[in-house]
Amino acid sequence: MPEAVAGGRVSRSADSAEKQAFFDRYWVTRDYRRTDRRTMERAQLIWSRLVRRQGTALDVGCGRGLFASFLSEQGLVVDATDISPQAVELTAQRGIHSFLMDLETQRPIGVYDLVFCLEVLQQVRDPLTVLTRLADTLAHDGELVVSVPNEFHLVRRFCILLGRPDMGDIEDSHIKFFTPERGRDLLERAGLHIRATAHTAIVPPRPRALALFGQAAASLWPSGLALSTIFFATKVRP
Repeated sequence: MPEAVAGGRVSRSADSAEKQAFFDRYWVTRDYRRTDRRTMERAQLIWSRLVRRQGTALDVGCGRGLFASFLSEQGLVVDATDISPQAVELTAQRGIHSFLMDLETQRPIGVYDLVFCLEVLQQVRDPLTVLTRLADTLAHDGELVVSVPNEFHLVRRFCILLGRPDMGDIEDSHIKFFTPERGRDLLERAGLHIRATAHTAIVPPRPRALALFGQAAASLWPSGLALSTIFFATKVRP
């Protein structure tokens, strides 16, 4: 498989090795029935809001490759990357060109019409540097799509109020806590123009009527009712 990152292979530092091991465990222990429904809900929402729907795409933090496979099925030429060898292998099995990359020490080689960074920035120490590197891979008229979790939605607040803070445990990979406002601030500090935003809701994606109600409610009160916020950004103002 050809190298597709600046600097060659993933760093063999203790930190990178620890992250690789963690996410290898992560992708073989998930409840896929729940996470896959959320992934496809987000995929359909993103596709409906894209301006550009052709050309080359990079899926950063691709996991098992479900979203990358969805993009390929829509006709995009897709590359995918992850720090987990297990995730890269699972994605490659779907027929997607995938490669290892540590976002905190490396950057992709090449230029893409679309770059997707979904539910990743909360897992890196310096989200601004990572975001800037990804923006550098965009074509002049390309689009960067970023989603970040809302760590302080209404359900989470009630849990904290009741003394049961659901903020993960020692094994949790989230090291940066986002809100919709903090996500917007990050993209603006990276010099990106936010064309549009969308929100996934804290309510389950099924049944459909409930999902549509949840999305509408999340749009009205993102900080309280959004599970995550999706930003559609460009390097320059259209």
